[in-house]
Amino acid sequence: MNLSLKSIVVEFGVLRVALILAALFSLIFRPVPVLDPNYVGWHMVTYLILPVMAPIQFMLHMLDSLMGLVMMADKTGSERARYRRIVITQFTIALLMLAYWIPYFIAINAKP
Repeated sequence: MNLSLKSIVVEFGVLRVALILAALFSLIFRPVPVLDPNYVGWHMVTYLILPVMAPIQFMLHMLDSLMGLVMMADKTGSERARYRRIVITQFTIALLMLAYWIPYFIAINAKP
C-alpha cells in the first residue's frame, strides 16, 4: 500500500483528511482543566474552542463511520475494502477522541 499524501487524499477524500487532521490537532492541543480559562490570545483556542469542538468532531466521526457502513453495503471488491478502511479509521479516531477527552470533561465537571 502506497502511503503518500496524494494516495491518502485519494483514498479517504479531502474532507475526511481535513476531519482527521482536525481531530489530531484536538488530541495534541487538549488543555489542562482549569477553573478560569484564558479569554485572550491564542490560549483562547485551546481553553475555549477545542473543548467545544471536541464533541462535535466526535459526532462527525461517528456519522462518517455510519455513512461508510451504509455506502459499504452496496459495494463489492476493492470499493468495499476502501469503505471498510474508512469506517475502521473513523471509528478508531472517534474512540481515541472519546478516551482522551472524557477525563477532561470529568475533571472540569468535578471542580467547584
